[in-house]
Amino acid sequence: SIEMIIGSDIAYEFRTTVVKSLLTMSDLQKIAGLIKDARLYVLQKFVSSKCLEKKFLGETTYSDEDFKVLKKKLKDEVQRVVVR
Repeated sequence: SIEMIIGSDIAYEFRTTVVKSLLTMSDLQKIAGLIKDARLYVLQKFVSSKCLEKKFLGETTYSDEDFKVLKKKLKDEVQRVVVR
């Protein structure tokens, strides 16, 4: 399905909500490799106050500086990386 989406003419984005305890930077690089050449990969910062699952209320996301480093690491995999 990834290949079909990337090869289509429809507007799309691949998005990952980043919970620091669940996803390492290496994991995110692997995900970017799976969607290689995608037009847009969005890294969505996890916000615990917007979470319905109580077990995630104490979780965090990466720092802004970490996201800058990650964006640089992913630039050769996908066409554009955005942090929200």
